Amino acid sequence: LAPQHRFIGKNPAPQRLPSIIVERVQPLENPALLDYLTERGIDLAAARAHCSEVHYRVASKSYFAIGFCNDNGGWELRNRYFKGCTSKAPTIRSGDYPTCLVFEGFMDYLSFLTLKRTPNPPHNIAVLNSVTNLAKAVPFIASHERVYTYLDNDEAGRKATAELKEACRNISDQSVHYRPHNDLNDYLRNLRPVKGHKQSRGRKF
Repeated sequence: LAPQHRFIGKNPAPQRLPSIIVERVQPLENPALLDYLTERGIDLAAARAHCSEVHYRVASKSYFAIGFCNDNGGWELRNRYFKGCTSKAPTIRSGDYPTCLVFEGFMDYLSFLTLKRTPNPPHNIAVLNSVTNLAKAVPFIASHERVYTYLDNDEAGRKATAELKEACRNISDQSVHYRPHNDLNDYLRNLRPVKGHKQSRGRKF
């Protein structure tokens, strides 16, 4: 989505790409975004309960995406053609529970809610929004009596799980239940294949 830059001269000075400017946040209702979630196998009631529709601008172009709020007050943004964020941070949802569920991204969290048929599971939740945010979430995760991880079946996911095993006193790696799929959403989509989808690039013309 980043615009192209024109450079003058042989040695242009480094330029910072334009940031994402959030213009408005509203309930999730855009048909293109709902269609994308359906394509991913996600229950729409769960998505509406935990996500918003975020309209944003990059340079002079406006777009919209599914937004999931993180602990910095920023947004994880997804549509069929874009994956990005306005700031890097995990999303922690804490209640009076002795257990914590750990997810790599919010699509995996929504997949869990879809599979369990519940919008609010009786556990504390840590959505990393990227394994690069793991260190920020470890103190909260490690404070629980028991931790269940739902990270990706790839090198980064296995490394993050190993780090959590060192930090937590009682941890259960749930990725064994959705192998050989890469992640929980891949597993969900394999269970509920959706044929066909509408085309939209999440951009307002």
